[in-house]
Amino acid sequence: MVEPILQATASSPNRRALDPMRAFLRSLIVIVLPLLVLTGCFDKYVVRQKVELSVQTPSGEKTTSSVEEISYTPPLLKGPAAGFDNATITRRGEAVVLEVAPGRYLFALLSSNRDPWNVFFPGEGPQATIEKFKAMTGETRELSSNQYPLLVTFDDINNPASVKRVDPANLEATFGPGYRLNGITLSLTKEPVTKGEVEKVLGWLIDVGNKRFYLDPHAPSLMKDFTPEQLITPADFLSLDHWKK
Repeated sequence: MVEPILQATASSPNRRALDPMRAFLRSLIVIVLPLLVLTGCFDKYVVRQKVELSVQTPSGEKTTSSVEEISYTPPLLKGPAAGFDNATITRRGEAVVLEVAPGRYLFALLSSNRDPWNVFFPGEGPQATIEKFKAMTGETRELSSNQYPLLVTFDDINNPASVKRVDPANLEATFGPGYRLNGITLSLTKEPVTKGEVEKVLGWLIDVGNKRFYLDPHAPSLMKDFTPEQLITPADFLSLDHWKK
């Protein structure tokens, strides 16, 4: 008696109504799937880079460095049907801080200009350089002037609003005679990410970053009214993970 039951079910009105919908869904899958290309395992790749700052001072050359970690997660979906590239780039690290004179500090801020693919493979982007970076260790590049991170100092190291931009071509205008930027280099490394060096100098930074977006407590409400210094934020000194609760 099983066979008649199956025949009756297959010829029932409800089954006939569902057949066109199933056919439509099958055709939709056939059309859409080739457009949604999933990246293999969604693996991210991580590059650690050391940024080294060298300054000539009246008392001789001074250098320091900071190690930063760049993580790149490829897009979950690629192709016309994805609508957008949802790749993720995250950074962990902090600005480079150098005491060029007693109580006077030069900071090289966090910057996407020095992302490793921009320095080692200009114009190629992160996705195209994954395999290349996997095969590289210890390489160093001298940054060109257009790749320099923003350089700043503070007239009063205890006053966030006293931040001042520093011209990399004219350190003497800020620090006086005998000061010169020798250069900034970027090296691939396996050293641990730098922690705590900025906070040793700017003990107020975390507190300010938890209270407001900009360093200057009197930053204007309209973007057109900002000075270049008023655009500087705590996140230019410390990556965003420092403010995670």
